[in-house]
Amino acid sequence: MEDQGLGGRELAVQLPGDAAHGTWRVAFYTDPKGSPAGSSTFLVEDYVAERLEVALSSKAPAVRPGEEATINIDARYLFGAPGSGLAVSGQFVVQAATESAFSTLKGYSVGLSDETFQPFARELEEQETTDDKGHASIGVEIPDTETARPSEAKISLRVSESGGRATERSTTIPILPKGPVIGVRKKFDNLAENQPATFDVVVVDTEGALQPARNVKWTLSRIQRSYQWFSSDGRWNYEAIENVKKVGEGVLGLDGRIPASISTEAGWGRYRLDVSAPEIGVTANTSIVFTIGYSGDQTANTPDLLELTTDKASYKSGDTMQIQLSPRFDGKATIAVISDKIYDIKTVDVSKSGTVVTVPVRAEWGAGAYLVALAHRPLDVASRRLPGRALGLTWFEVDKSERALTVTIEAPPRTLPGRSLTIPVKVSGIAKGEEAYVTLAAVDVGILNLTRYESPDPTRYFFGQKQLSADIIDLYGYLIDGMQGTRGAFRSGGDSLAGNFESIPPTEEPLALFSGIVKVGADGVAHIPFELPAFNGTGRLMAVAWSKSRVGNATLDMNIRDPVVTTATLPRFLAIGDQSRLFLQIDNVDGPAGDYTVGIDIDGPVIANSRDLYRPLKLERGQKATLTVPITAAGNGIAKIGMSLKGPKTGSDPVEITRTYKLGIVPGTVSTVQRIIRQIEPGASMTLSRDIVSDILPGTGAVTLSVSTMSALDVPGLLQRLDRYPYGCTEQLVSRALPLVYLNSLAASEALAADEGIEERIRTTIERVLSRQGSNGSFGLWSAGGGSYWLDAFVVDFLTRAREARYAVPDKAFSLSLDRLRNYVANTTNVDQNSTELAYAAYVLARNGRPVMGDLRYLADTKIGSFRTPLARGQIAAA
Repeated sequence: MEDQGLGGRELAVQLPGDAAHGTWRVAFYTDPKGSPAGSSTFLVEDYVAERLEVALSSKAPAVRPGEEATINIDARYLFGAPGSGLAVSGQFVVQAATESAFSTLKGYSVGLSDETFQPFARELEEQETTDDKGHASIGVEIPDTETARPSEAKISLRVSESGGRATERSTTIPILPKGPVIGVRKKFDNLAENQPATFDVVVVDTEGALQPARNVKWTLSRIQRSYQWFSSDGRWNYEAIENVKKVGEGVLGLDGRIPASISTEAGWGRYRLDVSAPEIGVTANTSIVFTIGYSGDQTANTPDLLELTTDKASYKSGDTMQIQLSPRFDGKATIAVISDKIYDIKTVDVSKSGTVVTVPVRAEWGAGAYLVALAHRPLDVASRRLPGRALGLTWFEVDKSERALTVTIEAPPRTLPGRSLTIPVKVSGIAKGEEAYVTLAAVDVGILNLTRYESPDPTRYFFGQKQLSADIIDLYGYLIDGMQGTRGAFRSGGDSLAGNFESIPPTEEPLALFSGIVKVGADGVAHIPFELPAFNGTGRLMAVAWSKSRVGNATLDMNIRDPVVTTATLPRFLAIGDQSRLFLQIDNVDGPAGDYTVGIDIDGPVIANSRDLYRPLKLERGQKATLTVPITAAGNGIAKIGMSLKGPKTGSDPVEITRTYKLGIVPGTVSTVQRIIRQIEPGASMTLSRDIVSDILPGTGAVTLSVSTMSALDVPGLLQRLDRYPYGCTEQLVSRALPLVYLNSLAASEALAADEGIEERIRTTIERVLSRQGSNGSFGLWSAGGGSYWLDAFVVDFLTRAREARYAVPDKAFSLSLDRLRNYVANTTNVDQNSTELAYAAYVLARNGRPVMGDLRYLADTKIGSFRTPLARGQIAAA
């Protein structure tokens, strides 16, 4: 670890070669038994970085149903050369669009808001090949559609490299309507109660031009949601009912030059505006749904969700926030402003017709906060009405403009691979008296494209919306119905049970560099050195800067390549005896024209014909050549394939480029285990020779030898496999540690040396297992909670045996786990489905002198005997 200032440190973690693929999590603890101080996740996968950058563009900005769309493809290698001679294929899907293709309808809603649109996909039959410049065109026939809603065609094309790998990109083309359409545009964002709501209305022809229309009718309706309770199969449920009430209507005449206007007054709530023009067709009708007031959730999906709206989505310090509460009943409401803590809380009276509350915005709230409101209705005995409550929340921003740093990466647009490079990063906007720090990463764009990785954005991370950090304690379920003397019950919600070889090395060293934390100098510049690997492609530089009160970031792409670029395509791995090819592509991007020679040197278990290892070439500037070398996998291990390219002089020095590629060779079969048992008479001896591994591939075998009076089990071999098991869920930890409890005592009985490291491993396992114990005594597989009763019994069995072997197990935690098992045995009525867990739990309880008497006798008489566990049955009977 290296201290980088700020009290922070860098920690390098080396994953094992056989690390499991998938998402990994690293957590940092200041207290091993406490919660992590921080955590992060990362993905572990075998990968092959992309080598192509593919850009798609449409010949026309939009297309009509039934016409053909022409898509232009521009393919280039990430090191800059055109992607010539590459195959192109793909598919397309027609789907709903969020906005019309016409500029005259920008910001307008078109079509019915509740109309469904079923997308459909189709493979392209036509295939093309890119030309010398990496360009190609492909035609896509757009099917006919019958809808006024905006639609689009998403076209995905795959460009295949010479080695076979494909790079896929997509483009979206708007589909024009078949006939005239009506557009409606809302001319407001947020309205106070009884302010006029205004809309623009236009009719647009098939070319996107405004056209006149007479008798354009509009209707404004208010949408109110109520709930109907019903009983089904003895259980209460509810369904939402929307009531639509007309609150305004009118007729417009459009002159075809400017939009017509609709203006109507309405209060807080949810509305729908319907506009139709019979003379241009029924399919052109348009409706728009809107809410007066800003809301975190415009529709209440359950009876217990409070309709909560604010007058704006963003505020400045000193503004006054107006809050509209619609609880559907008269009562009181508690309003809280919550960010990293509760900053403001107040209780107000509310009515079912709605209540407006004002709250001053303060700078201490940070860059954003949640507004949480809990409305409650008291018990009304006279009306025979139960208590009620409704909960609502929404998030809002507070001005963030004074929290930004400006970051500039001053790197050259192009550099050579395999050299040292110092990159200046300039940071401006640092507050007076503050120090700033920066990190810089340089990563292959071909790797980032695999997961569509987005460059780090600290402004969004620190000052954007986050999950509500506070817990809300809801006592609604404990409210007492004074009319019946029974406890109130929830009307919604519920819960249910939730339904070894080493990794293949990458062919080449990837570009994935990180600077660590670097302090910005007094001049506002940090100079960061990098040692570039032998890499040809585009590297993305990603800088993140911060000070005590501000953050910023910057991104810049830099081209890294040789004048003559060599690209090798190898199989990901080979099995012994496999035959394949080494595909080598040489691009003379801007090197001198002339005679070149390619030499290949193979070190490792790969065989190639010697005449294929040396090739002369003649390359013009901008020309590309390919070589194919047949190879055969001849043994296990990692083969290193060296390539050297020599050519004419560029300036005073000749072209000399060397590269090394790796190819993993693995056995063609799964691992096998052969066990040989020999009896040794007193005074006799035994000799081991290479004959015992004659059937095993060289370099892949291992031999273990154990001498014991017990030949039925290979105890050393089993212990060794358990001890080397790479994963660490609770069940696996206990499976590894449980035999170790008895290992040294067994070794002593055979006069063997004790393993001094066993005690520490057992103590560590006890600590890790107990860190996954929940408050109810149960054990989770990876964290507290989420386990099973069989797992609980297995863990407590291990802890019991560890205590018997005089290992320290905390009494409180151990007693809590036994109480968990005792409650399970005592309260379980379905023995048939839980017999295995019950038997194991009963055995562990009996071993600790904690049986449940009546239940254990019942189990002993009815079930345990069928599991052939005489030890458990004997202990239960004795208990």
